[in-house]
Amino acid sequence: MNAHYASGYGTTAALVGFRPTLLSVWGSDVYDFPYESWWKGRLLRWNLRRATRLASTSQVMAGQTASLAPELMHAFITPFGVDCERFSPRDERDARHLTIGTVKTLAPKYGIDLLVRAFANLLDDARFAAIDRQRPLRLLLVGGGPDGDALRALAEELGVAARVEFAGQVPHADVPNWLRRLDIYVAASRSDSESFGVAAVEASACGVPVVVSDAGGLPEVVDHGVTGLVVPRDDVQALAHALGSLVLDPARRAAFGSAGRAHVLQRYEWERCVDTMVSAYECVVAECKR
Repeated sequence: MNAHYASGYGTTAALVGFRPTLLSVWGSDVYDFPYESWWKGRLLRWNLRRATRLASTSQVMAGQTASLAPELMHAFITPFGVDCERFSPRDERDARHLTIGTVKTLAPKYGIDLLVRAFANLLDDARFAAIDRQRPLRLLLVGGGPDGDALRALAEELGVAARVEFAGQVPHADVPNWLRRLDIYVAASRSDSESFGVAAVEASACGVPVVVSDAGGLPEVVDHGVTGLVVPRDDVQALAHALGSLVLDPARRAAFGSAGRAHVLQRYEWERCVDTMVSAYECVVAECKR
């Protein structure tokens, strides 16, 4: 049995005592839940110890899980897979604009406010004036969430509202089309519960260069200086500098996009990740037969 979320179905699996059980952790269950109260922490640790083996989408989350129950065997790393036929390069960019953007829930932990501030810094920097005259910079925010009104107010306050497009929430089936409109994809998360960074992988699969923070599992999916750039979390200046370096260098953007696509095909293509998951199942079953 493969149970998902150590704080949810992990409890059911632990109570039933089914063997063998592979327990997959996903983020909030190991980053947030065990610290909400002493009894939640105790329950979470009990659930982890009752599983035959554990699985995590990233190395960093596997490390967090190990800190909760260090006596357990290291978790299998079972990353998200991407359908590289659906998420594929196809130039749908508006040639009139140079578009920076993200596809993410508009919530505080994802650092969308940092992206708006970094974008405003670019527009205030004289080094980008010539480029801005040729291809005006714009910011595209795709996603709904509780911070929508606050982010609109922030854009107004910073004087960039006319350059920021809020696309709202879109069906996942439409995400590839939105990603292809971007010249640069940004994931500026400030939270370690960003356990993998699937949206950054999807952007890379579409041939879009990425800039991510060093939060959670995001650095694991970006080869810094090859497929994109990794910047310190909560650092608007560092984010603006990284974006500016790509705005000024279209050849580097193209190289990052091409290398990012190759990186995803090698490590995160759907079938490869399915094989990794099946291999974990086979190992768990084999261990229980010994």
